[in-house]
Amino acid sequence: QTSGVLVVPILSWHHQSFDTEPAITNWGGIPKIHEAMVDCTACVWPGIDMHSEEVAAHIDATNLPVGQVLQMTKGGAIPVVSFSHFVPRIETYT
Repeated sequence: QTSGVLVVPILSWHHQSFDTEPAITNWGGIPKIHEAMVDCTACVWPGIDMHSEEVAAHIDATNLPVGQVLQMTKGGAIPVVSFSHFVPRIETYT
């Protein structure tokens, strides 16, 4: 008998390339993303370029591989709860 719940957070980091919406052109005064978001100035990733997709790729690489998570469920006997504060792929909510 197996009991419990496997909690698997999905770690992610945003990047400007995730924004596929058209630019707002009819409303002046909108700051650039790196000027408006504190993440771009308050976070430092040594050796990683904050203005590229390197941070997103680095954080994504820290997630467990799906196969490893499936093994940890003992053949589906343990339920999985997964979550993220950020949806990095627009396909997941359109």
